[in-house]
Amino acid sequence: MRPLGALEVRRTLDVGGGLRPGGAAQAQRAVARAADPAWVAAVGADRPYVRDDDARASLGERLSTWYFDRLMARAAIDPVVGATFRDVFCLTAPLSRLAAPRIVFRTVFLPRRPGLPTLPAGIEPV
Repeated sequence: MRPLGALEVRRTLDVGGGLRPGGAAQAQRAVARAADPAWVAAVGADRPYVRDDDARASLGERLSTWYFDRLMARAAIDPVVGATFRDVFCLTAPLSRLAAPRIVFRTVFLPRRPGLPTLPAGIEPV
């Protein structure tokens, strides 16, 4: 897989016919657009830690926080979700891949953690 930024640089060079004045700035804007969704997701993941009482999270922010919490928990134990999560956050796949039906199903409907393989023999004192 190729990084999305590298693909945008290639596309910019192909469309513009190679190196030309202003081409570097255009390529930088294209790379920034490719990285923007991952940046927004990373910044949004910090939202629950903001302690500003005046800034109440919107319904959309709360839903996306809930989904990303489940997604990260599921990615740790599910190789399909984990590979997709890695590809998106390494900028080799678009953010929209996290909303693919297969990923959404596995994230929302499967358990966050696997069940115990056997029942515990006893309870350890705390």
